[in-house]
Amino acid sequence: PQSLPWLRLGETIFTTDYSVSRLNARVLRVAPRVCADMGKARDTRSRLAAAYSEKLERYRDEFLFMPDANDCMQGLLRYPLVFKRKRARDRALAGLKRLGASGMYPAPVNEITGVPPEFRRGHFPNASLVSENILTLPLHVHVTESDISAIVAGIGKAIEGNAASTSSVSPVFAR
Repeated sequence: PQSLPWLRLGETIFTTDYSVSRLNARVLRVAPRVCADMGKARDTRSRLAAAYSEKLERYRDEFLFMPDANDCMQGLLRYPLVFKRKRARDRALAGLKRLGASGMYPAPVNEITGVPPEFRRGHFPNASLVSENILTLPLHVHVTESDISAIVAGIGKAIEGNAASTSSVSPVFAR
């Protein structure tokens, strides 16, 4: 989906100008099928998240945040990792975009163009840290075990390729 620019994935648009209307009949007819599939999708995401956690455990010390078993069972939409080293995250993102990895946030909300001035005041170091160091991984039904293995290998390569660099972020980020 990231290769389809008309989807505008990854854009952050702030607006309070949106309309509220009743659901149309077509949406109401489809809703029961969508709701029936939600449990299956949640179970799939939980299974995939647990697989990421298991395979990434050996790299746990390289992350400021990595979901634990309880997080995996809470219905994550994507699997988030906050790297200690921005360079490792950037290397992983560059190598894994084709497999659905995403940086998610281009900047903290207070730094996004178009956000009203009242939200632009202040400096938020943890928000900046997360926006620069987060990598999220796909948890949809089309992710296979071989995809997970390739993603974990790519993360390992990015981390190991970054091992020579000793610079890391300040440990201000706390769970």
